[in-house]
Amino acid sequence: MACGLWPVALPSRTLKLVVALAALLVAPANAQAGWLQPTGSCYAKLSNRLLVGGRAYTDKGLRVFAEVPSYVDTLFSLYGECGINSWITATTSLSPVGYAKAGGNGTSYVGPLVAGIRFGLVRDGNWRLSVSARYGYAPPAGDEILSDVVFETDSGERGRAVYRPTVENTFGELTIDGGLGFTFFGAPAFASGTLGARFNRATEIDHAIVGMLMAGVTLWSQLVIDLHVSLYEPFGQDVKITNTSGAGQTRYLGFGLGVSWWFIKKRLAVFFAFDGVAYATSNAATPALMFGFETKFSLWTPNKPQPPQPQPQDKQP
Repeated sequence: MACGLWPVALPSRTLKLVVALAALLVAPANAQAGWLQPTGSCYAKLSNRLLVGGRAYTDKGLRVFAEVPSYVDTLFSLYGECGINSWITATTSLSPVGYAKAGGNGTSYVGPLVAGIRFGLVRDGNWRLSVSARYGYAPPAGDEILSDVVFETDSGERGRAVYRPTVENTFGELTIDGGLGFTFFGAPAFASGTLGARFNRATEIDHAIVGMLMAGVTLWSQLVIDLHVSLYEPFGQDVKITNTSGAGQTRYLGFGLGVSWWFIKKRLAVFFAFDGVAYATSNAATPALMFGFETKFSLWTPNKPQPPQPQPQDKQP
């Protein structure tokens, strides 16, 4: 996760966490995770994430900046999901190729490789509720320190900041997901969300609360615009070292904007996303830019009619 700047005075960490969790729990059941793909139908997103900067959110607080050696980090990813039957959708998220350079040193690396399943619980009109389970592995390829410096904050605090593009880890996630399709001033719209926990095997990474909210609207039947908020909050262990890449032990409340343009009979789209944070600890103090392609296709046709599956307007997480 990369970070951006949001020049707003924020309350204490405890209050911010309560507010973030409250928002995730009471907002209209929401992050496109609530919907299932129809049987045999698939969705895929090919993306590239880019970080370019020279500052970090340190381990000294939620919005404590420091200058660090300049860095460039790009990561290629593939997200996909396919409907197995009317109640089960298989998902995957693969980040097989990345390259990072910091402090004059560079390395290629492999990001997290994740497989999962989403099981539908409720399908009532435009409402959806499901549970998801995911299992992932971040391999050791590229798990090395590219830069290692002592920083000093504006208040005079000192600490150690490294750039480590990936941290080897095995993890599992369990979430509950919801979604609602509706119209917004006559335009198709959706709201979705997910809330759950990530369990990390690496001893240096604490288990964490994870969540996301997303709301979007489709204009002119082709342009999809969404706003999203994401949460990653460790259960208890303090962040003890600054890793500018955000890999490993970190915390953040992020926000972003995504835009997709669908064409070729709404089977292919180009997209762009911009993400920043409201607060963060041990992360990159620079916006994360993402761009790429989305597509929808069918692998097979079910032998018998399936129950109707109202979908949010062509937007997936």
